[in-house]
Amino acid sequence: MGRVFGEVHHDDAISAGASRILIVPWPELGHIAPTLSLTRKLTHQGHCVTYLTDMQFAATIRAHGGVFCSAMGAERESREYLTGSAIHFRYMTNHGNDPLLRRFRSILVAAIREGNYALVLCDHSLGEAVRKSSARVVGAKRVVVYATTLLNWTERYECETIAMVFCPNELEIEQFRSHVPSLVHVGPSLPPYDAKAETSEKFDNGKPLVVASFGSQSVRYRYMIPVMEVIVATAQRNPGIQFIVAASSEKLHAALHGATGPNLIVRQWIPQQALLRQASALITHGGCGSLKEAICNGVPSIVIPMAYDQPFNAMRVRAHNIGSAIFPDKLSERLLEMSVFDAVRGRHRADIAKMRQIFAVREKESRAYRLIEGLLK
Repeated sequence: MGRVFGEVHHDDAISAGASRILIVPWPELGHIAPTLSLTRKLTHQGHCVTYLTDMQFAATIRAHGGVFCSAMGAERESREYLTGSAIHFRYMTNHGNDPLLRRFRSILVAAIREGNYALVLCDHSLGEAVRKSSARVVGAKRVVVYATTLLNWTERYECETIAMVFCPNELEIEQFRSHVPSLVHVGPSLPPYDAKAETSEKFDNGKPLVVASFGSQSVRYRYMIPVMEVIVATAQRNPGIQFIVAASSEKLHAALHGATGPNLIVRQWIPQQALLRQASALITHGGCGSLKEAICNGVPSIVIPMAYDQPFNAMRVRAHNIGSAIFPDKLSERLLEMSVFDAVRGRHRADIAKMRQIFAVREKESRAYRLIEGLLK
């Protein structure tokens, strides 16, 4: 390829039998991370995997063998960090024939034509218009829709293309499990563990560790500050338990300024995977990425759902007894304290161990890789 959308890509030869694959994710790390293990396996076999997304994810993509292509045009040259929502609303929308959506679709179509891709993986969250734009260029059978979370119970999967869900179907409540052949549930697909992100902090003070983290979109959640205040108050009431809280936005961090104590640490960023290796519980919004990390580390989740798929995930956690769920309008120090005690004292230990084993088996099966390899033949 030549110069494409502000970044140079070299037309490197790929090995015989290898293919070019384009991944079009929702511009948020949580929607890119589940694809990284798949990218590593595909590039190891000689395939070329390109991501059409925002430049702030370029280093992560390259570190896992992928190629970065800017979806935002030449004007997005700033290295400023933007949340997924900020990128989305600045450059595209998911509604009708909005000019920003049309612009993104034109960039997508141009990238597909120039790249000569054998397959296009489109994030389910980008909507039908983006998927159809891809299908018109490469054909419907060469488009794979992927979802980073289980579908909501109100959704029906009706699509002529294969869809891949980066979450084992066993996390779903049995009565809602999908049996649609074209909807393929794969392993949890956590990104390879980054030893460089290992925290130097070791909480070996004899206290159980509780991690509280609500994702990069927490600034948008209506109840976020009151919820954090309840978490802080619960920590202050229980000096025998160590709490570490991620206040991921400047606004949230400022609201909790001064909320510290001998058993309470508040930071804008925490190495969540590393901390979960030591943790007894995770307090979370219930995003699928955080739940999968908790399950794979054998840690029960206390889900306080805010939006999107999170209320459904809260019910999944409760149904499988791999944690507890408290809706924000019902949250109190007493309820949160009871849930923390349940997790720390091992109420969920047996069930989280079973789910952890299921996830480990599904990950070893490499269903995502085998699916993509089969479509490339």
